[in-house]
Amino acid sequence: MSMRGPSSRVALLLVVVVICAASLELGARLAGYRPWPRHGRLLGVSEGLHRVDPVLGWRKQSGRFQIERFGRKLEVNHWSSDRRATAASQTAHSSRVLVIGGSFAYGLGLSDDETFPWLMQHIYPGVEWLNLATSGYGTYQALLSLESYLDESTQPPALVIYGYNWFHAERNVATESWQYAMAISSPGIRLKLPFVSLDSNGNLEKGVHVYPNWPLKRSSAVVALMERVWNKWQVLGRADQAQAATRELIREMDALSRSRGSEFLVMVMGRGDDLDYFEESGIALSLIHI
Repeated sequence: MSMRGPSSRVALLLVVVVICAASLELGARLAGYRPWPRHGRLLGVSEGLHRVDPVLGWRKQSGRFQIERFGRKLEVNHWSSDRRATAASQTAHSSRVLVIGGSFAYGLGLSDDETFPWLMQHIYPGVEWLNLATSGYGTYQALLSLESYLDESTQPPALVIYGYNWFHAERNVATESWQYAMAISSPGIRLKLPFVSLDSNGNLEKGVHVYPNWPLKRSSAVVALMERVWNKWQVLGRADQAQAATRELIREMDALSRSRGSEFLVMVMGRGDDLDYFEESGIALSLIHI
């Protein structure tokens, strides 16, 4: 009996644990939670549109692509140096306009010849329009791509246009909801999301966040839920700094552009958050209603 007693208690404990785990899993699924998805294509990494980058998180992959988005078949051409095509062929000009930003400026859901940098290239053929905007970018990643371009180019652009959207603010501080969206869009790839925060003096601090990768989350809704709750706790309060941090980033963009002899323009694409701030700061502003 002394040999069988402990074994029986262990077996009973295991049965109880399994029943509890199964009950929790069933409850989570009935509540609408699901295990971690195995496939995603928001960033287009699986289609070759983008590649992982240690600094920016991801960047455009060079090449020609025929893809389908929002029920439309699209022609997408990424030139070298992280640019989207703005003409049928590349032609250098002495005067350049550089476009940075996220999916609206990039032209997500549009073929090359439907994007606004392509249309502007057609209207102003004597100016070289460079589209460095990338789907999913916020202000901070746009600033990083601007810094990279200016460091590598011997010819600063005459004008830098930042395509601003109000939702870039949450991307800049890598809120939990944005981290989650990026993580499920590219399962199997642990993206390094660049983000900023503000120190006690209101100065920008720059860092990188990698979404956690708990075992069993691709088969258990409970594990996936617990992982997300834990990550929410890790970044608690970050969203409160989003607007102030975004303002500081745009100020850096403006200062950097002017230090290289370039004019700087914020193109508000959609909802006009922070318009008063831009005007009070003396930052050139243009509105596009989308």
